[in-house]
Amino acid sequence: NQTTAAALELLMGGRVGISPNSEIEIISERNVRDAKASKRIYLRRGGMWVKASRLKEPLEIQTNGGVMGIKGTEFVVETSSSSETSVSVLEGAVEIVGTDGKVLGQAKPGDKYLLSLNAVPVVKSYGSSREGVGTLRNELEQSDVWSGFNEVLKLRDTLTSWSSSAQI
Repeated sequence: NQTTAAALELLMGGRVGISPNSEIEIISERNVRDAKASKRIYLRRGGMWVKASRLKEPLEIQTNGGVMGIKGTEFVVETSSSSETSVSVLEGAVEIVGTDGKVLGQAKPGDKYLLSLNAVPVVKSYGSSREGVGTLRNELEQSDVWSGFNEVLKLRDTLTSWSSSAQI
């Protein structure tokens, strides 16, 4: 039984890891009024580990449980087809918006939001201290879903450092 995770580098800035058995759709919307394009990743099921910094364009992640607005941060979002979503923030902040368009909260480092369709979100705070965020990060990294992905990132970082230091 072999599973595969994927790591993507976004041209707009940032990296996205996609867990095995995920289903995503990338949508680009152009606002006619101000001619700005926004990108939305619709995560139908599975998980994404997002590390976005200095985004050149707005980026949102939508699940059946809500929409996460990204402003340069690191977070993990996981969802199931039963409309349950969890959002774990490791750096920065993520605005959580319900399916009805209402802002449900501003997740900060060390927060884990549990969202269900038509229900008030449950917030578990590990604390915004280095220790609290470290505990949340370790919990994610040790999970069956993300342990392989972190190995892929370490290998990619090693390969990137080799290629950037090579003299041609």
